[in-house]
Amino acid sequence: ERAAGPSAEADGKPSLLAEDAQPQTPGRTSRGLKRVASPELKADGLSEEESPLKPTADGEDEAVTEADMKRRKTEREWLRHKRTLLLKEEGLSRKREELAAKVQKRRAQADRLGVATMSKEEQSRYQAMVGAGGASILATEAKK
Repeated sequence: ERAAGPSAEADGKPSLLAEDAQPQTPGRTSRGLKRVASPELKADGLSEEESPLKPTADGEDEAVTEADMKRRKTEREWLRHKRTLLLKEEGLSRKREELAAKVQKRRAQADRLGVATMSKEEQSRYQAMVGAGGASILATEAKK
């Protein structure tokens, strides 16, 4: 293995790798320069995309009015609100679907358990009632 850093290798020969040849300076990584926002934008709390100056077709910078900034802010808040409501609705519908699936699975297991404890004759009668409409036949049987 190669020794760490720009020192000579274990066999006494100097390393000729490009990364060893370039000295590391503060503010520069091995991949390139760091991207830093300008101090004016940091102080205002604005990102580079939201700078207070807007270029026009003539190439001049036009100051963004307070009304535009307020409108954009309220629009972002509204979109964020809509997104959170949609996420909540999706979560609720997913929970309802999961609950319905659990109930259906539980009923199916109960039916299988009930059928398994019945005799062959009772099973055929049960299948005839459930397959033919179930509730109406059960209601007439209960009256007898």
